[in-house]
Amino acid sequence: MDLEFPSKRDVWLAVVVWTGTAMLVAGAFGPWTLYGTGCHITAVEIAVRGGPFRWRVPLDAIESVVPSCNPLSSPADKSRFLAARCPALVLAGDRLLARA
Repeated sequence: MDLEFPSKRDVWLAVVVWTGTAMLVAGAFGPWTLYGTGCHITAVEIAVRGGPFRWRVPLDAIESVVPSCNPLSSPADKSRFLAARCPALVLAGDRLLARA
């Protein structure tokens, strides 16, 4: 009859190993988010990519564009890049608003 005796595993060592593994996995998403973020504007829509996330917004559905200082919620450039493609919007300062 064979016997098996598992080794003792200290909690602190398991925490160190699993934290290191989690940091490596999370680190793999950094370049994806850094280099996989941007916008593509066509004649009818704007396609936004932010790492693993994708949005498609029809240009005629945009009612306003307001700049944000939050880097997590603003993968695009200033609002002026839409002014040429959205004739229904008018530039008002640093915002694009629907024509009245």
